[in-house]
Amino acid sequence: MIKAGDEQPKFKGNDAQSEAEDLLVLFSDALYMSANVTTQPSAASLAQPLQAKCDSGKVMMSDLPVEILFHIFIGLSGSYLARVCSTSSLWRQLAPTAAEHLVRAREPLLLKEAACHAWARSLTALEELEEHIGPAPSRTWQDEWVRMRMEQARLLAISTRNIEAFERHCDAMHDQIVEAFEVGGQLTIEVEAKQSCSRMIAWKEHRGWGPRAACAGTLLISCGSAALACSLMERSPRYAASLYELHRILDERAWLGDVAPETFASLHGPFGAATEDASWSVLSADPSPGLTWRSKGVVLAMVANQSSFPDGNGFRCPVNERGEVRYELRDSDIVRFISSAPDRSGSHSLVETDLNVFRLPPLALVRLERTENCGEWRANGHLVQRRCYTVSVSY
Repeated sequence: MIKAGDEQPKFKGNDAQSEAEDLLVLFSDALYMSANVTTQPSAASLAQPLQAKCDSGKVMMSDLPVEILFHIFIGLSGSYLARVCSTSSLWRQLAPTAAEHLVRAREPLLLKEAACHAWARSLTALEELEEHIGPAPSRTWQDEWVRMRMEQARLLAISTRNIEAFERHCDAMHDQIVEAFEVGGQLTIEVEAKQSCSRMIAWKEHRGWGPRAACAGTLLISCGSAALACSLMERSPRYAASLYELHRILDERAWLGDVAPETFASLHGPFGAATEDASWSVLSADPSPGLTWRSKGVVLAMVANQSSFPDGNGFRCPVNERGEVRYELRDSDIVRFISSAPDRSGSHSLVETDLNVFRLPPLALVRLERTENCGEWRANGHLVQRRCYTVSVSY
């Protein structure tokens, strides 16, 4: 049975009908396997008369009962199920059902009411995540907290050019840092959730996030975004549990939430797109519209208002210090995100994670739409004296 990561067969047909017939011949082994493992006797008996036709390469869509098709489909990758949707009306209905079955099997905590517009694309995203960091581990994101939190602090020190002071501080205060992560310590999940992140968690719960998703989503994004992006860039599984948890949460909210308005992010500086995720550095080479790349980070973006654009000097980024939020001007080019409604190819919108604050899920495909120079564009009514890269997203 063909699964994600296996060598994929090539279709020789030029139209949908021919491609469907080629697919049936190539997957005849999956048909036999499904007949052997199914718990439905009728499915096995229905498959037996098809063996001769499979051997002769003359299986047609009309020959296959739905029970057998479903067992074949759950052996396919997300990208193949997406292709199957273009073959026939029956397959177009059955392939998403198979994809949903596979997604929910991998993510049992996914809300039952979460209705995805593109189950095959969601399955492909899980397969892409697995390709980068391996399968979901048995440990939890909480088990990765200390290491992730420390790496996040180190990366922030690097971005603010304070790495030497940070390392001296860690050496001099080793015992105090260890105590801070012990029960009741200032850097434990419980204390962070009740203090610096309490308002953001409460906002999410008020908007319909479950308590678990609100807590995990807030802490992983606010306290680990750069570390998570770094591990994805390195294809390291050190934060695999955290990344799978965050993937489920953001995927779920993308399906349940509204389309994001026009949002903005700094390209460089602390919490900037390219600072936390080196894949965004492609914009520094003055690329042409149409360039695409795969984002690794959980990019922070905001709507244009009096906090983010009080004037035309540039983007001001929110910084949370012990629950107090202030806005710092970034000496940086700016990224503008254009979101749109989901369709059969996937989601195309950032996810709102706080009031007027949005995030781009990891491994989203980004496309440069246009570039505007200083003084050629507006935000919050101001002519902004920074270069602006307008992008669209898909995941």
